[in-house]
Amino acid sequence: MAKRREPGNRVPRAVREQEILDVAEREFAERGYQGASMDAIAAGAGISKPLVYSYFGSKEGLYRQLVGRAGDNFRATVAEVTARGPADLRMWRGILAYFDFVERYRWGWTVLYSQYAGGGELARELDANRAAVTDQLADLFVAVARANGMPAEMLDEVRVQAHTFEGAAEGLGRRWLQHPDESKELQALRLMNFAWRGIERLIGGDVWFPPADS
Repeated sequence: MAKRREPGNRVPRAVREQEILDVAEREFAERGYQGASMDAIAAGAGISKPLVYSYFGSKEGLYRQLVGRAGDNFRATVAEVTARGPADLRMWRGILAYFDFVERYRWGWTVLYSQYAGGGELARELDANRAAVTDQLADLFVAVARANGMPAEMLDEVRVQAHTFEGAAEGLGRRWLQHPDESKELQALRLMNFAWRGIERLIGGDVWFPPADS
């Protein structure tokens, strides 16, 4: 537990906010949204509960900031690990970073990739987070397809395919949480091969159409 600072030992607001978020992350991870205590968060940060509310407005506001920070960290990591190298290796690194995120931010991932019934501002921000992740996946898909000779006029179709890939990633992530004995590398390999087969078939023109008399 953090010690309460002596009066006059002022901490910059930005630093204080990150300290509160660090404590809140542990609290939400251990107890979930409903079970998390604002009293415990304030005590852990060494400040008063009214000060926590003055910074974040409400429990939901604090949680919204926390989920946003986790999403920002994930996107920054993906951007870093996919900045250089062959396109297929960049895609592999991005997928592996995704499962690293699931492992490290299990509490945040569960909310980010599940339907938030409360609606309102949190639901809108969660949707924005998911859309940003999908855009990153789409960029990786397009890079791999382009590097493997996909005609320029087909690249938009590849970008659309990233949305189906997002659903596969979400489903595999949920399954992994039920099978924690399996490694994240195994999950990443499964998803990489699922995606790779789809891109490979698109590049080769091997696509399925329903029979004319169906």
